[in-house]
Amino acid sequence: MMANVFADVFSEATRKLDRLTQLLLLAVTVLVYSVLGMAIANSLFVSYVGAEHLPQAFILIGLCSMPAYALFSQIVDRYSRPQLFRYVLLISIPVVIGLRLLLSQESPYAYYALLIAIFFQWDFHNNVLYPSLLTDYFTTLEYKRYAPYIGIAQAVGTLVGGGLTALLSHYFRTRDLLLFMPVVFLIGTAQLVYLERSQRQVNTGAPKQSVGVLESLRTFPELVRRYPLALFLASSSFLLVIIYISSEFLWFSIYGSRFSDQALTGFLGTMRIVISLVQVAVIYGATRPLLKNIGVARMNPVYPVTTLVSFAGLLSHFGLPAAIGLHVNGDALYKGINLPVHQLNYNAIPREFVGRIRALSDGLIYAVGLTLAGTLLWIGETRLSLVQIAWLVAGLTVVLLLVRLPMGGYYASGLEEMIRSDSLDLDEFDLYPIQLTPQSATAIKELLTDGDRYSQLKGLELAARMDQP
Repeated sequence: MMANVFADVFSEATRKLDRLTQLLLLAVTVLVYSVLGMAIANSLFVSYVGAEHLPQAFILIGLCSMPAYALFSQIVDRYSRPQLFRYVLLISIPVVIGLRLLLSQESPYAYYALLIAIFFQWDFHNNVLYPSLLTDYFTTLEYKRYAPYIGIAQAVGTLVGGGLTALLSHYFRTRDLLLFMPVVFLIGTAQLVYLERSQRQVNTGAPKQSVGVLESLRTFPELVRRYPLALFLASSSFLLVIIYISSEFLWFSIYGSRFSDQALTGFLGTMRIVISLVQVAVIYGATRPLLKNIGVARMNPVYPVTTLVSFAGLLSHFGLPAAIGLHVNGDALYKGINLPVHQLNYNAIPREFVGRIRALSDGLIYAVGLTLAGTLLWIGETRLSLVQIAWLVAGLTVVLLLVRLPMGGYYASGLEEMIRSDSLDLDEFDLYPIQLTPQSATAIKELLTDGDRYSQLKGLELAARMDQP
């Protein structure tokens, strides 16, 4: 009897480990072709069209993204996500080959098409398709538990992709590197087929009703009245898109004046390697201990401050070293500091509302911010110098800092509201604790003095998790 129990436990543990391994290897594959594609597209566009035309490309990317994300938000929960991901990869093969043939025409429109397609692919595959797939194979608790391993796998994929780009750029023309992408697409397709055949999805209930962008917009004001943090999260996402795109415009403008087509491709591959190493070092050397010691609320202003420091360096010496510093901040520190902190803020909003906020932040707000950033840069480049644009973006970063400063207080008030509304799951809290702030003491005291026995017990359990219960 006991032998059967141990056998079942061992079998279940083995199955979970195999599932995790497959999904981590898929994360590596996704990052390999994403990094390779972005290095090719950016290098060719900057070399043959010019960094000064990036604003128009950003506008077109944003305009193309809006209907694409609106359509996907309506179908993502209606079909098998592994199958959907697989079809997207298979369709990507003729698209990439077609783009390579189009480049033979030596038309600037071909480089626009390439950048738009690759940029959209990067965001769609890394921020939509892959995370959506994870929700089918991980429970909410497993997703949180495995998040650090997924981050490491993505960093490894960035390393491999950057190294592959740098290596191949010595032997092939930049445009010919596109032909290596279908090979990686086929590897990803094979991984998805094996995943679907060997692993059982954990979330296989009835299809959920999608919360579209329009529905999210309609209910957003009421949500903000109850949880003001939602407005600050959306505002922060909007500003971050504009700041990142503007920063990218600045560092590519400097890179384009320093490197040729082939040299820029190799340099961008090397930068991907450096950025992935810095990202892992920052996550495990700074972000994780700081989150543990000072908490989410006090970490909110950190990334705006590092961004201001990087702009100070750029404005004091407008050259290649400062551009590299801005690039490292905008990529490595963004992923190593900003993303973890930004995601943890959602702990102060009930789970049933998080999807609506993400539908706006990751969909509509992202696309609108991208289009607006391109429009502002397009107008600005005809009237402002690169240094003046840098000053303008630094000013927007100050606005981001002002948005982030009060978020700590709203994070605390959000936790208080969740405590009062009984939205905190104590069983889940034990496995993945949310760091309670001192401001939560008021709500906990209300539970302790409540006449209901269950409320008093919950107040005691929450009080025990305070630094000073």
